[in-house]
Amino acid sequence: MAELNQLLTYLLGIGQEDLDILQMTVRALIVYPLGIAMVHVGDKRFLGGIAAFDFLLAIIIGSILSRAISGSAPFLPSIAASFALVLLHRGFAALGFHWDGFATLVKGKPRELVRDGEIQWSAMKKSSIGEEDLRGAVRRQGRTLSLEDVRAAFLERNGDISVVLNR
Repeated sequence: MAELNQLLTYLLGIGQEDLDILQMTVRALIVYPLGIAMVHVGDKRFLGGIAAFDFLLAIIIGSILSRAISGSAPFLPSIAASFALVLLHRGFAALGFHWDGFATLVKGKPRELVRDGEIQWSAMKKSSIGEEDLRGAVRRQGRTLSLEDVRAAFLERNGDISVVLNR
């Protein structure tokens, strides 16, 4: 157990002032999946039409690369960590393409907000979507003023609301 603790302390650079390429890369590979989990705990709608794992990648890489440019972090380790994250992201995307369960884990599931013209209030509450936000989406997406015209409306995995009409 002590050997595992020593290995983790080294790999994560715990207690060190300067991190090497391996340590920054290992940290990046750990932070990214943890960040995806954190974003999923939050509200889908703040992502503005971007999947959580795409949004998180952009934020983390932007942060890492800005420090590499400003000199507040070592250049090569920052570049290595960024490339490692891009490769991890591609790996997650490929896994999600081939395995729906993993895609659901990373991207979430759509949530049905309207079924046969009836608002699904429990789904609305879980999604933190007010009735006026829903009605606005129905007007935009369904081009109708009446929920009775709506067969289904979903909060999609990327935070958009999609509308299926009865027609």
